[in-house]
Parts: sequence; structure tokens; C-alpha cells
Amino acid sequence: MVLLNKPRNKVFLVFRSDYPVWVLTGGGIEKGESASKAAIREAKEESNFEVKIIRSVGVYNVGNKSEPNNKIHFFEGRRLGGKFKPEYPRCMGKWFDVDKLPARMTSFSKRAIDDTLNQTRNYIEDKHSLFHLSDLKFFILEPRATIRYLLKTRKERLLHSKDIGVPAETDEAR
Repeated sequence: MVLLNKPRNKVFLVFRSDYPVWVLTGGGIEKGESASKAAIREAKEESNFEVKIIRSVGVYNVGNKSEPNNKIHFFEGRRLGGKFKPEYPRCMGKWFDVDKLPARMTSFSKRAIDDTLNQTRNYIEDKHSLFHLSDLKFFILEPRATIRYLLKTRKERLLHSKDIGVPAETDEAR
């Protein structure tokens, strides 16, 4: 979820403990759960904030040859209350000016923030890779963490797709 303050000039990001990068809140959609409910649940789990959805930003197809139907649902959200409490030890949360985003952030997350701020709507036909050449800096800075993260997320996606009974297709909400 792209959590913005009311004037829409600050975005809330979480620094992951397993992979040193700032990310938007979000994660997998559980069986029987809607994308919007998953986004609210994940924001609560990762930040301890009570949030509301303002609007759907879009659904991005980030599939590849092995996972052709991997979709990420993005929502614009607003914090209603709560004090930041990390989901895991060593995670951090911080509000950033939208024009001063941290360097340790993927180009995909930056694009989701840009699309949200520009009121752009992107749906399934918009194919977009999770990683770009510009994200190679993470591999150079943290090679072992990057490989561990990529292997972990691949394994989680495959396990999740089996749990919800949809082979080689996963949905996430952010």
C-alpha cells in the first residue's frame, strides 16, 4: 500500500530486516481474502497503523516465464491512527518526503509511488518487471542478501500458489 499523508507529500516506508531495502507495506493475499483486505491487513502487520484505502492505483502483471500471471495490486492508503511497531526485529519505519526517497529502494516501488501521486491507473495489461537494471546496485552492495531474498521470494510464491490452488500464479497486495 502506498501510504501517503493527507497533503500527499510524505510516504511511509518500511526498512526490511532480511533484505536491506526500503519498501511499501504489502504481501501475499490469503485464501478467500480480497486484495483490498489483504493490503489493509499487511499494512497493520508491518506498521501497526490503522489504515483506510483511498483508491485502487492498479494491478501490475509482473510475471515472467516461470510465473506468467504474478500480479500485484496497489492501493493508495491513509493512516488513521496507531504508532509504528515493527513486525520483525531490526525493521524500521519512516515517513519520507515524496521528492526525497531513499536510495535503497527498488525502481518498482518508486514507480508505484509515482503512479499513485500522478493519479495514473495501471491494470493487468501493464507488464512491469519487479527488478530493473537500475536495481543491480543492490546486488553489488549486498550480493548474498540479494540472492537469499530472490530465492526466498521465489519459494514463497510457489508455496503460496499451491496453498490457494492456483498453479504458477500469485497475487500480492500493496
